[in-house]
Amino acid sequence: IDDLARELIRLSGLEVGRDIDIQYTGLRPGEKLFEELFLGGENYARTQHHKIFAAQTLARPIAALDELIEAAQAGDLARVREFLRLLVPEYNGQVMSASTDPTIAVGESSTQGANLMQT
Repeated sequence: IDDLARELIRLSGLEVGRDIDIQYTGLRPGEKLFEELFLGGENYARTQHHKIFAAQTLARPIAALDELIEAAQAGDLARVREFLRLLVPEYNGQVMSASTDPTIAVGESSTQGANLMQT
């Protein structure tokens, strides 16, 4: 970022320290130093372009999404947890319910739940 800022200032015909100062503000809350491109244990392979990689997702069947939606609509939290663990290996087993978060109501509106799951 520093190099980019200095280059942009120079290309604008200005000089760092004379025309424009660069201030280092540090990390803001929630800001990350790096972005994880792949999950731990996830396989990836090069594509035709040497700088582009593609994740090779393992057994995460699309059919499980339909079953997850059905379980959510039926209010079957055990099945919801099971399918979440299948689809999201990092899932820690906690499912919010209407009693813990008034904005989430599992199985309350099957149309709304299906729409949320499909977006």
